[in-house]
Amino acid sequence: PVVRMALARGRTTARAVLSVDRNFDLIICDLMMPQVSGMDLHAWVEEQDPALAQRFLFMTGGAFTPRAKEFLASRTTQPLHKPFSDDDLLARVESLLRLHDSRSR
Repeated sequence: PVVRMALARGRTTARAVLSVDRNFDLIICDLMMPQVSGMDLHAWVEEQDPALAQRFLFMTGGAFTPRAKEFLASRTTQPLHKPFSDDDLLARVESLLRLHDSRSR
């Protein structure tokens, strides 16, 4: 399979990338980041492209705030908990790509 990745470090970069190109099969996003939370980035993507907002895989070292706990509880896809192995990440990515592929048929 062909893999194309875009790395965005921070809110401004993530929004810039997603404003130009929304053709992503999956967005892997940390729940808590310095400039913006993954929840806030997700909310912005949901406003721009609701279908793309369904393609987030969140990773987290723990949901410590009530807002983060509530957000994760509302998601159908469980987050990837840190620390995780390369195999764990690959398995989750493959599983989600199969799920999204089956839904788009």
